[in-house]
Amino acid sequence: MKRVLTIAGFIICLILITNISAGVTFSGIDSVYNLGDVMNLNVQVSPVLEDYLLKVDLVCDEKMIIPFNLMPSSEGKAEIKIPLSYNTITQVSSNCFFSGDYGGEVIKSRRFEISNKLRISLATDSYFVKPGEQVEIKGNVQRQNGAGINGDVQITVPLLNLESIINTNESSENQTSEYSSNVDNGMFNGNIVNGEFLVIIDLARETPAGNYRIDILSYEKSATGKKMSDGTAFANLKVFQVPTRVEVALSSQNFNPEDEIAFIPELLDQSGVAIKDDVSIAITDSKSRSIFEKIVKSGESVKYKVSGNLTSGYYELITSSGELSSTKKFFVNEKAIVSFELKNQTLVVKNTGNIPYNKDIQIELNGKPFIKRVELGLGETKEYHLSGTNQDYDVKVSDGNKEMSQTGVSLTGNAVGIDEGGVSFLSSPVFWIFLIIILLAVAFFFFRNSFKRKSLAYPWDKKKKPLELKGKGEETDRQKNIKELLNIPKGHSIAPSEAEQVLVSKGYKTNATAIILKIKNQIGKHAREAVQNAIQNVYERKGAVYEHGEYVYIVFSPLVTKHANNELAAVKSSHEIITLLNEYNEKFKEKIEFGIAVNSGEMINRVEDKKLKFTGLGSILPVAKKAAEIAKEKVLLTREVYEKCGSEVKADRKKTDIGDFFELRDVLDHSKNKKFISDFLKRQADENKR
Repeated sequence: MKRVLTIAGFIICLILITNISAGVTFSGIDSVYNLGDVMNLNVQVSPVLEDYLLKVDLVCDEKMIIPFNLMPSSEGKAEIKIPLSYNTITQVSSNCFFSGDYGGEVIKSRRFEISNKLRISLATDSYFVKPGEQVEIKGNVQRQNGAGINGDVQITVPLLNLESIINTNESSENQTSEYSSNVDNGMFNGNIVNGEFLVIIDLARETPAGNYRIDILSYEKSATGKKMSDGTAFANLKVFQVPTRVEVALSSQNFNPEDEIAFIPELLDQSGVAIKDDVSIAITDSKSRSIFEKIVKSGESVKYKVSGNLTSGYYELITSSGELSSTKKFFVNEKAIVSFELKNQTLVVKNTGNIPYNKDIQIELNGKPFIKRVELGLGETKEYHLSGTNQDYDVKVSDGNKEMSQTGVSLTGNAVGIDEGGVSFLSSPVFWIFLIIILLAVAFFFFRNSFKRKSLAYPWDKKKKPLELKGKGEETDRQKNIKELLNIPKGHSIAPSEAEQVLVSKGYKTNATAIILKIKNQIGKHAREAVQNAIQNVYERKGAVYEHGEYVYIVFSPLVTKHANNELAAVKSSHEIITLLNEYNEKFKEKIEFGIAVNSGEMINRVEDKKLKFTGLGSILPVAKKAAEIAKEKVLLTREVYEKCGSEVKADRKKTDIGDFFELRDVLDHSKNKKFISDFLKRQADENKR
C-alpha cells in the first residue's frame, strides 16, 4: 500500500510541474512600419516564474536581428521600445516577427513589415500650361502607417518625345520625331512639413511645346543626414504651342519689272518650331497702298509677278497672324519694256515698263532688217504700217530684250517697207487727263447753282431773305444816321448773306467782327445739314458767310449790319451755333468735331455782286483761325471782344500757347427780363383800373 501511494505522488508531481509552464502574449504590433518609426512592444507573461528571464528576439527573413532579455514585472508585464533606423537594423523586410521564450515556452508574434517606402498623393496628375507660366506641384507624403512626415521633395522635368510637324516636298503629314531641346528644365526642391508640400516651377518662355513627365521624389533623413525612407510619383505636363513670331524668307531684295518674287511666310512658336496655320501677306508701296494681298498657310511658297509698269521704288512685304507681324523691304528697279502686237499689217508697240521708252527696235520682213527709233511715254503706244509685194512674210521684231515672230503674214503694197503711224493719241495719258478736265469743267458749270445751294455759305430757302430797305426804296432815319456815321456810300444798303475773302484794293475800312468755325473731321450729308442749320441765325443778324476748306468765315461788317459795334451780335450767334452743334452730337452717332473763335479788328470791305468782299487787316483772321484750331467744341473770345460785350457775356479766362482767351459759358438774355417787366407793369395797370 505504501508503495502505491509513493507512485501516485510521483505522478501528481509530474502533472504539477507541467502546469507550471508560462504563457507569452504580444500586443501593440502594427502590420507595417517605416524606418524612422519607434516600435512600442508590450509583452505579457503568465504565470510569473521566479528567477526566469523573458527572452525576446526580433526576427526578419528568418534571421535574428536584435535579441532582448527582460525581467517581467510582478504583474508579468514587459515593454520594449525599438527605434527603427539604420543604427538599429541593417535591412528592411516584409517578413518580420518577435519570438518570445519564457520558462521554456516559445511564442511567435504576428508578422509585420519594416519598409523604407513613402506614399505620395498629388493634388492632380496632369498639368496644362503655356510657356512662361508657373506650374504649382502640390501634394502630401505619408509613411506606410499613414503618418505625415517632415522631409524634403525634389522635382525634375525630363524631356519626352515631342510631336512635331515635319514638312517635306513630298508630304506634310504629322510625324513623331525626337526633338532635342537646349532648354534647361533644372531641378526644383521644396520642404515637406507635416506631410504637405508645394513647389512652384517657372517655365521659360522658350520652353518647347509638347508632353513632359514630372518626376517627384520625397524622402526623410536621419539626424546624421542619411536618407531613411523615400517615395516617388509621376505627373503629366503639357506645354501648349503658342504663336510667338512671324518671319518671311524672301528670294531677293531687288527685282526688275516682270520678275517673279518668291517668298515663304513662317509662323513660329516659342521655340522656333513652325506652326501650320493661316497667315496674311500683303505688299504695299511707299504710300502704304496695297498692291497684293493673300491668305496662305505657314510654310507655303508664294509667288508674285511684278507688273511691268510697277513704279520703281521700295516696297514692303508684310506678313501677319493675329497681333504678330513682320516686315521686309525690297526694291523694284527701273526698266524700259515694250510689248509687240501684230494686227493685220499694223505693228503695235506699247510701253509696258515703268519708265519712258527710248530705244531702237529691229523689224525684219523675210530677213530684211529695218531699224526704228521708238520714244514712248508711260503707257503710250505707237503703230507701224508694214507693206510688202502682195505675198506672205515672216515678221520678226526685237529690241534686244523682247522678241516677237510670226510667219505667213500677208503684206500688200508696191514695195517692202515700214511706215510710221505715230503715237496713238487715244492711248496717251495726256489725252485722258485732258478729257477728264473738260468733263469736270462742264459738270462744274452745269451744277454750280446746285453747289451754291448746298454750300454752308448760303442760307436755306426756308429762312428769311437778306435785309431789304423799308418802303419803296427809302431808308429809315436810323439807317441814314448809321450810314452817315460809317461813311457808307449809296448802293451799299442791301445786306448780302454771302461773303468772299479777296484782296480788296478799293473798299471801305471798317471795324468788323469775325467768327471762325473750324470743322476738324470729315462729315457726311446729315452732319453737314446740322452745320447749315446751326448757322442760320447768322443771316438773321445780318452776318455774311464764306466757306473755304475746313473753315467757315462769318463776318459782321457795319456795311451790312448798319451797327458800329457787332461784337455782341457775333458772340450771340456763336453761342447759338455751339448749342445746336452740341445737341446734334448728343443725339447722333456721327460726331462733328469743331472749334469756334470770335475776334474783332479792321477790315477793308465792299459790297459787290451781292457779296461782301473783304480783306482782313492785322491779326483779326490769323488769331481767330488759331484759336478755332485749339478750341475743342468750345467758343473762344479774344480780349477785345470780351471787353466790348461787358456784362452781357459770361466767360472764363483761358491761357493757351498762343495767348490768353476767354472761354464762353453763357450769354445773358435780357429779352426775358424785358418781358417780365412788361407783364408786371401791365398787371399793375389792370389792378389800378379796378
